[in-house]
Amino acid sequence: MESNSPITEAQISALIASRILGPKTVIYTDRNDRPITKELEIALSFPPERDKARQALESWQSRDIFAVALEDHLYPEALKQIPAPPLIFYYRGDFPALDPTRALSIVGARRADPIGIQTARSFAASLSSRGIQIVSGLALGIDAAAHLGAMDSTLSNSTFAVLGSGVDLIYPSSHHNLAQKILDSGGALLSHFEPGTKPFPSNFLDRNRLIAALSQGVLVIQASMKSGSLVTARYGIEQGRDVMVIPGAITDHRFEGSNNLIKQGAHLVTSVQDVLEILPALPNKIAQDSSQISLSPEQSRIISALQRFPSLHFDQLRKEVNHAQLDELILELELAGILTRLPGNFLALLPNH
Repeated sequence: MESNSPITEAQISALIASRILGPKTVIYTDRNDRPITKELEIALSFPPERDKARQALESWQSRDIFAVALEDHLYPEALKQIPAPPLIFYYRGDFPALDPTRALSIVGARRADPIGIQTARSFAASLSSRGIQIVSGLALGIDAAAHLGAMDSTLSNSTFAVLGSGVDLIYPSSHHNLAQKILDSGGALLSHFEPGTKPFPSNFLDRNRLIAALSQGVLVIQASMKSGSLVTARYGIEQGRDVMVIPGAITDHRFEGSNNLIKQGAHLVTSVQDVLEILPALPNKIAQDSSQISLSPEQSRIISALQRFPSLHFDQLRKEVNHAQLDELILELELAGILTRLPGNFLALLPNH
């Protein structure tokens, strides 16, 4: 939206309604937008309330914070299909670029270990390089790694963060730079909580349903039994989304929730290729043959080493290919769709390589 985009009557009514009934209450009963409560009917027809709402929307817009009401054409169809869709939500950045039909949500532990962080960033980079948009929650740990991985992509694909606060209040505060990087890269921050809303704990549980709704599926990486990402997975199941899980050791409490999801029927995945097979409607733009790209001698040695094994641990690969910038060489091959990282710091060639 441009800074001079007109405030719509739908946005004014939705803001008044959300302030009275709550941000996720369904209040409209027909195409004529008839409110279901007398209190709301009075408020919607009361000029001072409408003036206050318009002034608030104009003030936010002057700060590049835009609103989308349920009746606006920008409102995502995928969001309309869930129970109690938000009457109105707010965004900064290029929200119109978000296409839920080619998006995947990646969520997981805030206190993830280095392997979990590496796995999330690697999966996100590889998926994003195929034209898949990454949706997450800007939280510490897996969420942040997923956003960063999406921005590592050679396609410079967008990533979108759904917040449990107003879009003007970044939480955690340490992620101000990450939020700005998302905006600078062509992504967006969005929330169905009014600008200025503080990050109350209950807000995060509710925002998780939007993370699931704005994508084709949910990928869970490292979740304990108390992880909020299990809530996202539950919402995904309720909304008819495919839930995928990267498994972990049965003795590691950080994977108790993840492994339990698999027991309950979630898809077990160990590679990006698994995700693409489960969600064939997602883009897959870079399925290149390694012979069609320029490889350095060291990258050719990496491929040769991986061709001898179903998978190979990073430490073993370092013995096979002793190079100071091995991580960078691997990332280039990953973004080219030649190899993938597996849980436990293992690597494997993708099919046809």
